[in-house]
Amino acid sequence: MNNWYFIYGPVRGGKTSKLIDFIHYCGRENIVVINHASDTRYGTNAVISHSRKKISAHPMTDSELIQFAPGATVDCIFIDEIQFFSPDVIHALKKFPGRIYFSGLDVDFRGDYFPISKKLLQLVPTGNLARCLGICCCGSLAEFSAYVGKVSLETNILVSADDFVPRCKLCFANVF
Repeated sequence: MNNWYFIYGPVRGGKTSKLIDFIHYCGRENIVVINHASDTRYGTNAVISHSRKKISAHPMTDSELIQFAPGATVDCIFIDEIQFFSPDVIHALKKFPGRIYFSGLDVDFRGDYFPISKKLLQLVPTGNLARCLGICCCGSLAEFSAYVGKVSLETNILVSADDFVPRCKLCFANVF
C-alpha cells in the first residue's frame, strides 16, 4: 500500500479540490478518475468540488469497481467519495501496481467511521495520509460533519450537499 494515498476529512474540507489538484499535477500520465455512480449531486460523469472545480470521471458501482481491470498503460487511479464504496473494493484494488489516490469522508454525521475509510486509515502509510479540515460555524477548524437536513437518515440515501455542514469538536458535541 506504499503507493496508496488517502485525502480525508469532513464535508467542505477541500478533499475533492485537493484530489483534482493531484490529478493536474500528474500531467501527462495515463490516469483513470472514478466516482461512485450514486453521487449525482453536482452532475454525472465528473468529479466536481463544492468550489466547482471539475474533471471528467467514470461513475462506477461497487461491483463495477471490483471488476475494473485497468490496462497496462494506466499509471494512476483517482477515486472520489470513497465512503460510498464497500470495503470489498480494497481487495480488488490491491492488484493494481500503480498509484491510487482516494478521497472521501472518514466519519459520518454520527462520528462513526465509514467502513472503507477505517480500513484505508489502517492500510495507507501515515506519510500518504492528508487530513483536510473545514471551517465550523463558530470559526474554529472543523473535523466533523453534522447533518442539518430534514430527511430521516435511517436509510442509506444520498441527500443534498447542503444537508451537511462542517463542525468543530465542541459544536459537533452540541448537535446531539
